Amino acid sequence: MNQELHDMMKKHEIDIDEMCRMNEMNIGLYSRKKNRIIDLSFQMEPLLTVLNIQGDLVNFLNQKLWYAIFDYIETLPKIADKPLLISIKDFLEEDEQMIKNVLRRKEYVAPTKKKQDEISQLIGLYTFSANRIGSYMCKESDIGRFKQIIPIVAALNKCVLETMNKERLFEYRILSFHAFEIYMHGFQGEMILKVKKDACEVVIKTKENKEIYNWTVSQPTDIDVCMKDFLSSIDKNMRIKNSLQPPDRFYKRWIRGIARNQKEQYDMHQSFLTFFSPLEVEEFAAYFCKNAAKDQEKRLDERHLLYFYNEYVVLVAAEEAKIFVFEQNEQWKERVTNTLVELRRQYIDNELKDIS
Repeated sequence: MNQELHDMMKKHEIDIDEMCRMNEMNIGLYSRKKNRIIDLSFQMEPLLTVLNIQGDLVNFLNQKLWYAIFDYIETLPKIADKPLLISIKDFLEEDEQMIKNVLRRKEYVAPTKKKQDEISQLIGLYTFSANRIGSYMCKESDIGRFKQIIPIVAALNKCVLETMNKERLFEYRILSFHAFEIYMHGFQGEMILKVKKDACEVVIKTKENKEIYNWTVSQPTDIDVCMKDFLSSIDKNMRIKNSLQPPDRFYKRWIRGIARNQKEQYDMHQSFLTFFSPLEVEEFAAYFCKNAAKDQEKRLDERHLLYFYNEYVVLVAAEEAKIFVFEQNEQWKERVTNTLVELRRQYIDNELKDIS
């Protein structure tokens, strides 16, 4: 708490208490003379902050004290960086007008109903509480900031979806409208949009919460540049690690519905690697994890399947814990048949060898 503000309140026999938790903050003002409370409750959202000023019918703060409170609020980093919407409730009319006059002198405006509807339409999908506060005051410059921020948020959502479709080994999970858990061929972390005073930032963190990339963005087209930069950097930075310990995230997900146990998963993976590289195996598995392409999958029986992938036919012999890859040419059916016959012959030979 600002010491100067604390001392000012103390002279007027007002106790001030500040409490923060997660994305909420509360400043409580208690007048010992009036035995009344004024409560300032902050909802600090990713793109904006909502301040509810809750009165107790009697206002015990003069204009100078209200100026000091709003000056203090505007110095708080978590609040100063984002647009601020201020709602005033449960004061007598003359006291409410006095508070609003202080705000007007600090360049806050009360949007018209039409303007408020326009703001609601703009931010409606990207706020948890702003649409529930009724009338409010905000700075004209913050209305302009909404018009800058929201298209950037929309661009980020569009970009991660398009990247999921374009990059076979990329996937994401929505944490919020501004934050995503992301995975790209061995890298796992978060992509977050942060609102700053004069611009926005796109931040990439590892799963250990270490920030490794940071870009300043001022327009929607910057998002695609950030994503391209990230993908290029990850490809370079993960190359050595992936060569020593190839990722198998998608393979494990794909084979889970086929293999009965981990040994079968491992044996089939080793068999697959005699035909494809580790990267090619992951790309194959990612394709079938992401695409429910029924016309590219044919079940021959309960434990034998065919997958049609690019120019290849992939035979999954789950019963024998083996995978074979054939070129999709005129001979593929014959080669699949011969392979299945040979597998069956080996099985019968194995079963008969101990019979006297």
